[in-house]
Amino acid sequence: MKYNKQLEQLKSQLSTVVPDVICHKACENTIEHIVLNESSKHQKDLHKQLFKQFATHIFSRDLSDFLEAYYGESYTWQWPVLDIIDDTALETYYSTTWHCDGGINGMLKVFLYLNSVQEHGCNTLIIDESTSDQLKEMGALPHALDERTTDLSDYLQAFPCKTSITQYDLAAGDLLIFDPLRLAHRCLPPRQNKKRYTICYSVFPKSAFS
Repeated sequence: MKYNKQLEQLKSQLSTVVPDVICHKACENTIEHIVLNESSKHQKDLHKQLFKQFATHIFSRDLSDFLEAYYGESYTWQWPVLDIIDDTALETYYSTTWHCDGGINGMLKVFLYLNSVQEHGCNTLIIDESTSDQLKEMGALPHALDERTTDLSDYLQAFPCKTSITQYDLAAGDLLIFDPLRLAHRCLPPRQNKKRYTICYSVFPKSAFS
């Protein structure tokens, strides 16, 4: 299988990166298309076209083999979202605070980065499962949006070992895949006058809907 390394990482760490799924030029052209049509009354229809177009490439045979090996069964994807995050994100985008998602057990988030972290600085920070579980027990990851925080340092000081926070060097066309229910995570705001463009798909084992 093509993505054996990523499969082992996802199984052991619940997060991984699949590189170079979409070519850089296609990502660049897509951003230009989004910007040109941001005021169009047909914007939602255009986004739906993008979701279908990219899903064909993202959920190819290679990635399908990877996801089916992870789940041990077939999978389905739902609820694609285009996120355009600018430098006001700390005030306008709730995912800049530390949290775990709610949802269906087994869910994975698959983020296609249309522009690189090196360009905008808007990375996703991820904390390992064991520490995330302890943070939940401490009440550090509330579900209420107005109770979340961007700074966990007071909580993390209670841990005997230094907590490792993972952040991948994602390039345009890469996929970030992780379990958002089991891993605490947050999105950093982009640098001044920069934007991050991502398309996110929620992925589930087929049995979750049976």
